[in-house]
Amino acid sequence: MVTLSPYCWGVWSSERLKMQQMVGAARKVLVIGLALSGFAWATPSLAEGATSWEGDKSGRVRLIAGARMPDGKLFAGLEFDLAEGWKTYWRAPGDSGVPSVFRWDKSKNVQSIKVHWPAPSRFKDKFGWNNGYKKDFVFPIEIQPKNPDDPVQLELLMYYGVCEELCIPGKANLSLTLPPEGYSGHQALIGRYLQMVPKPADKDSAVQVSAVSVEKAGEGLNLDVTLEKRSSEPITLFVEGPSALYFDVPKKQAGSDHGKSRFRIVVDGAETKADLKGKELKFTAVQGQLRLEQTWRVD
Repeated sequence: MVTLSPYCWGVWSSERLKMQQMVGAARKVLVIGLALSGFAWATPSLAEGATSWEGDKSGRVRLIAGARMPDGKLFAGLEFDLAEGWKTYWRAPGDSGVPSVFRWDKSKNVQSIKVHWPAPSRFKDKFGWNNGYKKDFVFPIEIQPKNPDDPVQLELLMYYGVCEELCIPGKANLSLTLPPEGYSGHQALIGRYLQMVPKPADKDSAVQVSAVSVEKAGEGLNLDVTLEKRSSEPITLFVEGPSALYFDVPKKQAGSDHGKSRFRIVVDGAETKADLKGKELKFTAVQGQLRLEQTWRVD
């Protein structure tokens, strides 16, 4: 069962309702105001190709401009700088917390925007196991302009959760102009985190899902997953599915060997095998520097 703190539960529910409650609770604090809170960050100047930082004592965020690709797409990045001991969450956050929500409605000269999620870490707090990020990281952003010869104006309204012991709602309004030729000054940083985004697995991948089965377990279900692998290095597995379902931390099972890893996952929100039949699941496997994802439709 998902266990959220009362506060995190309220934030999660508000996001599901387009964050109507969260908007009222969210705080927007400019970095220059941090001195008043006693939090020691130097006030940054506006860097070329980047917005000014927005945040509070838990952390801060900004948009950074990236390069133009040969196909005409532009890259940007949403950079987080989290204070020591604070974390934010992946799109499947785990036992508590909420994923970031991005609203690009007011952006100009944009045909499409895709936010890429780097593979997360798994960490434990007093509410359970969670998936997310600590310290500094970047969400790479891929933009297809409507007219490649004109600048792109990014307008981001963002809601996010940051937690130390309890969750705090964050809200940021960020605006950045990307020139048609792009800006290479931040592309190395953006590219670093783009390499951490899971790539689709196929039959030639070093790690891939080879079998998925569902078994009744008490009042719920267990999901048994077998991964084929080429290396004996440990694998961290993440599972996503329909929003009505919750997947507990995968537990490695006996019988795993050099060529296979077997995991059992407790499923909450489903009572019979029929509840999972035909559902599409997404598996993300992290093994050393390897990050792969694979979809699987349950038989």
